Parts: sequence; C-alpha cells; structure tokens
Amino acid sequence: MPGVHAFIYALRGWLAFVAFMDIGTAIRCCLDADFLSHKVYNVETTHIHPAMTRLFGMWSVLNAVVVLHCALCIHHAPILVMTVCSLVLSIVIYVVESFVYDTVAVSMAVVFPIAVNGLTIVLLSFAPHYLWSPEILSQETDEEEEIIKKGFTRKIRHSNNKKRKS
Repeated sequence: MPGVHAFIYALRGWLAFVAFMDIGTAIRCCLDADFLSHKVYNVETTHIHPAMTRLFGMWSVLNAVVVLHCALCIHHAPILVMTVCSLVLSIVIYVVESFVYDTVAVSMAVVFPIAVNGLTIVLLSFAPHYLWSPEILSQETDEEEEIIKKGFTRKIRHSNNKKRKS
C-alpha cells in the first residue's frame, strides 16, 4: 500500500513557511502603523492611513489561514484551488500596485513575495500528480469499500439485536 509521497510532506512544510511569512507581515502591520509607508509603498506617510496598514495585516492573516488550511488539507481539491487563487491575487496586487499605479517601488519588499508566491503556485501545480495517482486512488477506494462493509455489518447486527430484545 503506497503512502504519502515525500514531495507532499515537503510541500506542506513550504506552505507552512509561506503562511508563517504572512503571519509575520500581519503582526508587523499591527505593531507598526508606518510599516506600509516605510517598507512597501513609496508614497508619503500622509497618504497611507493607519487603517490601511491594519487592513493589509488582516488580508495577510486571511492569506495565511488559506495557505495553512492547504498545508493541512492538501488532499482536498477545492482548498488547493482556493490557495492558488489567493496566491495569484497576491501577485496581481503587487504587480498592479507596482506597474499600473506606480505606488510601490520594485524592491525586495515586492519581488520577494511575488517570487515566493509564484514558486508556491508552481509547486502546487505538481501536487495533484502526487496526491491523486492511480495507486493512491485505488487505495482510497479500497478503504471506502471496507468502511461501507463495516458500516452495513454494524447496522445489521444492531437492528437484529433490537428485534431479539422485543
């Protein structure tokens, strides 16, 4: 019976690392009201309200929760797709802010999240190959059949016991 591939374990660790980075960004946003204006955006401090920094922090928490759920429940396809969508949205936000609105300078504060999220998307694109291979799918089918058989056996025994007591 095949087990979980080592790539999936490594991918789960990588996803936990990405979630940890988002949590770090969120904590930094909550503790330092000038975090966005000094580290990310290249506009004057008067244009960035502290509420925007907190909002960016909460968005980072939401990204971290999605990515962490993917690390824990990577075998569920909808969670995998939701994580990819969240990472794509993060990349789009940085690219649009950088090249369309010109409010973010192209620096490590922008390039690093884009690179990490892009690499994560690439890694997640390989996950279905290791998660849903024919061997693993047949193993899951066998386990489901065994559970169904055991469940029907218990119901039959339980209903026979009730009839005997009556």
